[in-house]
Amino acid sequence: MGTWKGSKWRRFVSYLAYSIFCGILILQMLRVQVLLQEQVRVTFKSMPLLVYSAFFPVIIGILLGIPGFVRTCRQPAAWSFDWVKFIAVGVFSESGTEGCEAERANLLNKKQMPFPGGTKQRLTTAEKWHTFKIDI
Repeated sequence: MGTWKGSKWRRFVSYLAYSIFCGILILQMLRVQVLLQEQVRVTFKSMPLLVYSAFFPVIIGILLGIPGFVRTCRQPAAWSFDWVKFIAVGVFSESGTEGCEAERANLLNKKQMPFPGGTKQRLTTAEKWHTFKIDI
């Protein structure tokens, strides 16, 4: 095992600090989510939690993508766009989310929920609240 030069140590420390920062930020974001879930239980206003839940994965993705973006920006080569990767990953993931949204809207419009046995039944309002209970 050779000795590490200054740049390797600096890179190690910067990645370690970045990992600790990401961990602390994710924990804080999870605490905010728990507070919003408690607020929904008390006030029955779910819009702030829905908005937060929609943007939570986006923020995490941006946070985790920062090192790769910085590395790409520092390269002297011209930027390019990988169409194959975009089509293979992006198009199919978008069509998958549209299918999930359509199925969810279909179930909510029919006021039915699928159960593990595969059968569907109508739910009363009280049963819906118990079904949608958010566990922490």
